[in-house]
Formats: sequence, C-alpha cells, structure tokens
Amino acid sequence: MPAYLIDLHCHPSFKPHYNAVTRSAINLWEPIPAEEHLQDQLSAQVTKILDGTRLDSQSNLLELSRGKVRGLFVAIHPMERGWLKHKEYSSHPVRDLLLRCVLREEDIPALGALLSGVPIATVTEMKNKVDRDDEVNYYHEDTYPEYDFLVKATEQTHPSGIKFQIVSNFTEYVDVIANKPNTIAGIITLEGGHALLQMEHLSWQERNYSDLPEESRRYIFNKYVLNIQKIKGLNSFKGFKPEHTPFFITLAHFFNNFLVGHAKSFGEGIGVLPGMDTLLDQEQELNAGISELGLLVIERLLRKSDQERRILIDVKHMSWQARKEYYAILQQRGSDVPIIFSHGGVNGKNAADFEARGVDRIDDIANEYLSRWSINLLDEDIREIVASDGLMGIAPHEGRVPGGGGLDLFKVQKRIRDFDDHRRPDAENQLRREYISVLLSNFYHIADVIGGAKAWDHVCVGSDYDGVMNPFDSYPNSGDLDRLLTDMLPLMENPPARIHSYRHGRPFVLTAAEQRRLQFGIAPSELIAKIAFRNIELFLSKYFNRRYLGGKVGGIV
Repeated sequence: MPAYLIDLHCHPSFKPHYNAVTRSAINLWEPIPAEEHLQDQLSAQVTKILDGTRLDSQSNLLELSRGKVRGLFVAIHPMERGWLKHKEYSSHPVRDLLLRCVLREEDIPALGALLSGVPIATVTEMKNKVDRDDEVNYYHEDTYPEYDFLVKATEQTHPSGIKFQIVSNFTEYVDVIANKPNTIAGIITLEGGHALLQMEHLSWQERNYSDLPEESRRYIFNKYVLNIQKIKGLNSFKGFKPEHTPFFITLAHFFNNFLVGHAKSFGEGIGVLPGMDTLLDQEQELNAGISELGLLVIERLLRKSDQERRILIDVKHMSWQARKEYYAILQQRGSDVPIIFSHGGVNGKNAADFEARGVDRIDDIANEYLSRWSINLLDEDIREIVASDGLMGIAPHEGRVPGGGGLDLFKVQKRIRDFDDHRRPDAENQLRREYISVLLSNFYHIADVIGGAKAWDHVCVGSDYDGVMNPFDSYPNSGDLDRLLTDMLPLMENPPARIHSYRHGRPFVLTAAEQRRLQFGIAPSELIAKIAFRNIELFLSKYFNRRYLGGKVGGIV
C-alpha cells in the first residue's frame, strides 16, 4: 500500500552535518541521539517548553528506507542565531519574569542544543558570537557545509546496501526509481532566505531593511547577489555544482531576513506560565510584506537563462501579506511559475477573517479543531496554489496542524494509553484514527475549497521530520510514513460518521456522505497514490527539467 513515497520537505542532513564537526563517524544513515543529559541542568519549568518536540533524529536514511520513501526533497537549513538571543521585552511581564527566574543566560545553549540537535559545543560557540554581536555568515558557516556534507554522502554506501543520490532532473529521478531499488533520490532545496544572508552584526536583524544605513543595505544586497550566484553554480568558490541548484527555496523562516515578512510560529504561554514566544523574539518583520530587497532577490531567484537555473519559491513561513504580494507579482508577470507550500496544514480561514484582526492570537488555536494561525493555508492560498499548478505538502505535525480542540481529542487517548493496561491497544488504535482524521480534514478542506477532483492533483506529504517539530505520536519517524498512508485508506473507504472541518471560515462537520462526495468519484486507493507519489512525480515531469528551469547542465534538452 502505497508502492513508495516522496516527501516534499525533510531535514535528514541538518543534525548529521552539524554533529560531524565534533563527532566522528557521523553519516546520513544512522540516527543522531539527543544530548538528553543537558536536560538535567534545566529547570522543570523550562523543560516543559520541550514537551512533545522530538529530540533525537527522525529522518536518517535507514528510517526513510523503512518508510518506503524513495524520493526526498532535502531542505538545507542553517540554524538561525535568533534561537540564541533572549527576547528583551514581553507583552506579558509576569511570564517574562518567571522565565528569567528559571532560565539562566548560561543555560540557553543547552536549551538550543536540545531543541535543534546541534552539539552543545557548537551552540555555545554560536551563542558567544551572538553575545559579542559578531558577523554572521550563514552561507559560508552553515549552508555550504551542509551541501558539501550531502555531496560527500553520495560517495558512501551503507552496509545494508542503501545509497543516496542527488538527482538534478526528472530523468535522473526516474532512473533511480526504476533501476536502483536501494537508492534514495534526493532533490536539494533551501529553507529560509537567511541561508543566503551575511551580516557584519547580528543586531542588524533588529531593524527592517529600509531603516538600515545605506552602507549596510548595500552590504546585505551584495552578499545576497553573490550567494545566489554560488547556489546557482555561477561562482565556483564554495559554490554548488550548477546541476545541484536548489529546486526551490522556502523564502521565510522564524526571524527577519530583510526579504519578506514571516508568519507567527512560536506558541504563547498559558496563564502566567511562559511559552516559546516569551523566550524568542519574532516581532521584527512579523506579518510584514515583501521588502525592496525581497523584490530584487525574488527576481534573481526566478531568473533563468542558458547559464543559470531558476529557483522556485516556497511560500511556507511567509506572512499572509507577503504571500499576497507574491501572488500579485506572479499575476503581473503573466508567469508560469507554480506556487509551492512545502509543509504545514490548512487553517479554515479566508483572508477577510485574518485581515479583520491582522494578528494571530491564542484563541485562534485554543478551542479549534485545526490551528487557525496564518502560517497555515488560507482558502485564498489554496486557490492560488491550485490555479498555478503548484503543490501543498501536509505535515504530520502535532504542534502545527491541529488546534487545541484537536489536541484535546489526542490527549484523551494518550491518557488511556499511558495507563498501560488492557485498554492500551484500543487507545493506540483510536489515537491513530484521530491523527488520520486531522489529516483527512486538511485534504477534504482543500477539496471543498476547490470544489472538484482537480484539488486532489495538488496535495502530497511534506513531513518536516527533523525540522524541530512535534510529530504525531503514532508516526514519530520517517519510517512510519508508509504506515500513516496505509492507515488512511480504510478511513477513506469507510468514512467515519463525522470529521471536524471548516467551510467559509466557520466550523463545519463533514458527515460520511460529505466525505465521499469530496472524493469526487476517485477510488481511495488512487487518492492515496496521488498523495504518496503521483502528484509530485507529475510536478517534477513538468518543472524539473532544462526546458523549464534553464541552465546548461542537468536537464532534458
């Protein structure tokens, strides 16, 4: 059940490449254990922030192989230094005071190391540079070394016979799938425009681009231009091979990168108890649009010729304002550029719902079945992506996809399961059903918004494993993706009596009959195959070739 899978967004090299600096024999195949002893130096109140987040690695190649993942979009992602800078103010001073009482400044590296999986020695060195407000060169210090680590991995073979190959076009991808059963095909992507960012001081990120001195703006612009040349293989000094030009880039992430506004992603505390939002500062450029620099960078990323390949834009993490402006740019171009949303979920809102308030609040999650924050897809996003012939990757992410109402349904079964008595098997089965129901709510909502079978041609899995995420308990690793889709089939063939969803921005219950209607006459097994691999393969056949991308190397003539 399905024959194999492709994951639109995953981080198998994030933890290995950082750990390879300080530990020998690190590779893409073996799991990277968490430095769990670091929890001993943190207070119980601080370790609560870690609840649910997987600390060990989830997407090594052995796990991917176990989960029948044959194609993998590998997200190269530098650890943002904003993780290591304590928020200097808070809208909730009591939470801030409590956090400062229980989290000492010298403990921040331990928390950062636990959350990221980056070794404590590396994080401590980063933190020292942050404290000194030193230069940050994400490309040379992080992006290129992770790329180099991936290239070297292609020269290795695990004792089990599993290999990893970077593919540079659809023809190479097909060859791996058809002729190399022990090989996983990797397509390089970048997560976060900061992967190309260089600054003389980290404190520059505390201002928007237009407010920086002209000399600083010129410096940042020149570095972005240079590093785009490097990832397109146009500059050989610490440059990617031209055929390894990233297929797409997730332009925003958690913190200001001077290009586009980002969406809120850090959760708030409860009552006086601090949350991640109390610790880390996302305020600069939160919910902003596209900057003057961002417009220039987007143009250069999308540019193609016989010498350089186009890089597509992934709108995940971009604010709604930035996404809206990007869609307008594509419309003005009369462009054939597909829109990618690599990992996340839907929020059941339309733009008017969000714009009426303009911010994401705790009550957008608290009692809702799905998380209604704008980091997830608005109905307008769904229409734009389908109209552009794009892709939407839905993630098995407990910290991003469900709201408080969905989480409460999970917690009921988790409490029964944790008693570890005769009720445990039934609770585990019911928990899996609740997880699958949340995912189906996402897929059915997309089908409902589009109103036809075409919707099912644009959905897939974008897991975000190893991306500092809280995976579904029943599917904690990449090795569980095959089981996840296998478990989805019976609930599509025999729909449950009700699944919570949204319609026109308001809560709506999908009856069994309504679920069948939203399948639009397509067999459930075919829908699973579309989600598992067919939609991505069709996308690659259209856009992962020389005709579309341009460039001299790595495409179909």
